[in-house]
Amino acid sequence: MEAPDRLQQLRFLRASIADLSVAMCRMAHERVLRSVESGLPMTNRVPEGSYRRIGLCAPTLRALRLGCSHTMARLRLQDAIGALASDVHDSSVGALADELTALDNAIHLLDHRKGQAEKALADALREFHDTNAGADRLSALDSDVGHLEQLHDEYVERIARLRDNVLIAIDAEIAHNLGN
Repeated sequence: MEAPDRLQQLRFLRASIADLSVAMCRMAHERVLRSVESGLPMTNRVPEGSYRRIGLCAPTLRALRLGCSHTMARLRLQDAIGALASDVHDSSVGALADELTALDNAIHLLDHRKGQAEKALADALREFHDTNAGADRLSALDSDVGHLEQLHDEYVERIARLRDNVLIAIDAEIAHNLGN
């Protein structure tokens, strides 16, 4: 690729990646809604036995948030890493790609785990309300949900560092191309 075209591509990638953000949402979209009156989990009619969730954030926000399970933003990061890999032949770009793959997989798996944990907590809350038994189980499940939320915070911090490292790599490649 010609140097001016490469510089234009790198600058475009940089602007695209710099726009991406992180949010410590703790995968709130999986949280089960509770009735204001009773404090009990709210159910859906269909499918039977399911609970109402907070739901996904707005598509415009989700499109920019790297830590969301249901985002396309990580594909932009992947594209940038791929573009760097085409010209930069060192292990640091490979390490960026590996970290992104690991985080992408971890976030998707965590989303499923959080959904299951929230359902188990809601089931236990209903059971506790109906029988006044199972307080220890309820507490343990609440702790499990909290642990998964903290794990998401850690993933969000890691993906923010990854984004910053990709920006640094792009800046270095821009500087290198300007020097040629």
